[in-house]
Amino acid sequence: MRIIAVLLLLSLFSLSCGHGSSGNTAPNAAFAKLTEEFVYKTLSFSPVFASSQGLHQYGGVSFDTQLDDVGGRAIQQQRDFYVDFHKRMEGFDKDSLSPEDRADYDIMDSVVGLSLFDTDMAQTWQRSPQTYVELIGSALYNPLLLEYAPKEDRFRHIIARMNKVSLFMESARRQLRQAPSEWVKVALEENDGNIDLIDKTLRSTRFGASVAF
Repeated sequence: MRIIAVLLLLSLFSLSCGHGSSGNTAPNAAFAKLTEEFVYKTLSFSPVFASSQGLHQYGGVSFDTQLDDVGGRAIQQQRDFYVDFHKRMEGFDKDSLSPEDRADYDIMDSVVGLSLFDTDMAQTWQRSPQTYVELIGSALYNPLLLEYAPKEDRFRHIIARMNKVSLFMESARRQLRQAPSEWVKVALEENDGNIDLIDKTLRSTRFGASVAF
């Protein structure tokens, strides 16, 4: 997901969490349910991002030990979701919604548009190797930084994600095409940071004798 779409989704997440349920009309209640579905479903597309925002489980899946699915089937499923969701949004009369819901409508519409633009036009999933490298870095560093669970548990989450890196990179390699040379250079430099994170930062961190690394 492109950074603008991420920022818009975070705005929507904050707004939806802050909305109360009192005084909602039936249409507004239905729209609130649609908004909640959009937030959680879209976050679930990126377990790494979701867990960093405090969503650690959805649909029976624990995100803390997962990496994102970047395969072609997952990308197509996400695109199908956004296309279908846009049709569902069109079933609501925007002008009849509350000001808060109209704001949510605009944010969702923007996220859908940006996501479809990225999938169909920009295609950063084919051209941006640094996106994959950065995701691995976030997947391993966030549990180290964010105190959402005991240290021993977070380190186990890191190890579980590390064990998935090889398959993740194989999937990423299948997607990448015509990456600009400058982007490849940036990805290589950022990957050096990931290696340093694993070989030095994680190794030097003491989470307790019960966790071996």
